[in-house]
Amino acid sequence: MHPSDTNIDNEEFNEYWSNSYQNLLKLIKENKISTGSRADGNPNDNDVLLLIMNKHKRGFFENIHKLVIRASHESVESLELLWNAHLIGFQDVQTKEQFTYSNTGPLLNFFKKIENLT
Repeated sequence: MHPSDTNIDNEEFNEYWSNSYQNLLKLIKENKISTGSRADGNPNDNDVLLLIMNKHKRGFFENIHKLVIRASHESVESLELLWNAHLIGFQDVQTKEQFTYSNTGPLLNFFKKIENLT
């Protein structure tokens, strides 16, 4: 997502983006949102997964699903990359509503949808 995709300036956008990511992490910690890996072994995803593995070192016993989830919780850049590649999804624990790129669109849309869950 880029500020030019919105009607706010760079500084406002960066603050909103950071606050939205922190809100997501808070909701995950409070068990209001759960995270799921959508990696399925598709070779077309290898480039994205290699980027993630280079940025977030894979533990010896860590499977790809755990790495994808951990990476999304450690960096908003990794989350955006995984989201845009359809490799990560979230679920509202209470309503069971699922959020993926396919049904929500850009990450900014997801951030807007979860604003009121706090």
